[in-house]
Amino acid sequence: MAPKLPPPSVLPLPRDVGQAWADYLLHARPKTTATTLFVTMVAPFTALATSSITQVLARACARADVARFGPHRIRHAVACALVERGASMEEIGQLLRHAQERTTAIYAKVDQARLAELARPCPQAAAR
Repeated sequence: MAPKLPPPSVLPLPRDVGQAWADYLLHARPKTTATTLFVTMVAPFTALATSSITQVLARACARADVARFGPHRIRHAVACALVERGASMEEIGQLLRHAQERTTAIYAKVDQARLAELARPCPQAAAR
């Protein structure tokens, strides 16, 4: 049985990314009935596994000469950036496709050091 797909979302897409996706769909994506955007390049043409995405990111990190990181770190960075810009946990959860807010909280952790900058000193106890 096919997995239940989430409802479609309308999100902003930079023009260059849209053009790259269109080029991939028109010229590079293998013919398949898979409903995912990116598929394997070797038959059977199915959705990319998490390990494949991790490998793609590892190769991109090596080309960019940056420390290796994985998909979880990207989701975490996006969630934290959205928190910083005032997005609600509900909005972030919808974007990340989380069913429960506690899952979103794992990704959208508050930056404790920046939060400490906002803390006011504790008032001293007044003499009685």
